[in-house]
Amino acid sequence: MPEISLFYGIRITMYYEDHNPPHFHAEYNGNKAGESIYGTKAGSVAMGDSIVSTQSNDGKCLYIHLLKTQTSATSITLPMEVHRFKRVTTLMNSEAVTYKYDKKRKQTTFYLPKRKENELTDFIIKLNK
Repeated sequence: MPEISLFYGIRITMYYEDHNPPHFHAEYNGNKAGESIYGTKAGSVAMGDSIVSTQSNDGKCLYIHLLKTQTSATSITLPMEVHRFKRVTTLMNSEAVTYKYDKKRKQTTFYLPKRKENELTDFIIKLNK
């Protein structure tokens, strides 16, 4: 399987004799991350090069890509409202992500799951409507 690209811990590959139509596979930290990339469009959350987002074309899922985060980081605050989402998890293992919305400041603090010290520092939070 040829590796086409590797960026921010996401490995893009294409299988030589895979089924039609021709398509790419995305793997992140040993897991499939394609749902947060393919069939999505740019999301509403972006903060420089370290936090970007994508959303499903039907608008039912928002994916927040936290790139180059410190392993010791325990929370991250973003200028967004999350009350419209029913479920907030990590994409890779569906672990619940707790959060607190500050109505006055219109921002949400996400409390990140504990990570191993040697674990990749990039990960994706999935918000479902």
